[in-house]
Amino acid sequence: MMNHDRFNELFYQDDIAQQPFELWMLVGIIEKMTPWLKTVIEIGVYKGGTLRFWREIVGASGLVIAVDDNARGFMDGLKKQYKGDKVVMLIVGDSKDKKIIDAVHSPLEHRTAGMLFIDGRHVYEHIRSDYHRHMGYVRPGGLIVFHGIRNVEVRRVWDEIVEKHNYAGVYELYDTHNSVGTGVIVTN
Repeated sequence: MMNHDRFNELFYQDDIAQQPFELWMLVGIIEKMTPWLKTVIEIGVYKGGTLRFWREIVGASGLVIAVDDNARGFMDGLKKQYKGDKVVMLIVGDSKDKKIIDAVHSPLEHRTAGMLFIDGRHVYEHIRSDYHRHMGYVRPGGLIVFHGIRNVEVRRVWDEIVEKHNYAGVYELYDTHNSVGTGVIVTN
C-alpha cells in the first residue's frame, strides 16, 4: 500500500495535471479493489505524472502501455526517462489510429488490463473512441477511469456509458478546490 509520504514524493516530483485529493482517492480505490493490478492502459500521458504512479503500482513484473499524440512535446523526454524500462511502453500517435490501437493491444498477448485510464483529448469523439476501442481489454473487476468528468465533452461520454451499462460500481471523485473530477467504473 502506498503511504502518504510516497504519494507526495511521486506527486510533487514534477508538474502533474491531476488534483492531489482525486488521485489519492483513486490510488486508494486501485489498491483496495484491484490489488492484483499488473497491467494498465493509459490514454493521454502529458508529462507522465500519472504514469509514475501506475509504474509504481504495477511493480517490476507489470506492464504500463501509455499512448499520447505528443501535441505538447513531452514524449521525447519521457522516452529518454523510461529507456530500458521493461515495464513502461510508450506509444506516440493518435489513439484513434488503427496502427496505434494495434500497437496498444499487441503487447497484451493473452493478458487483460486491470485498468484503462482515459485522459487524452477531451473531445467527444476521441473519448468515446478510446473507451469503445479498449474497454474489451479490461478484465472483469478491473477499472475504467475517466479524468476530467466536469469537462462538457468528457461528461457527455461518461453519462452515456454509465446510463447504458450496469457496471459493478461507479464512483465520481472530486476535490473541493478546482476539481475537474475523476470517474471510476468497476467492470463486471
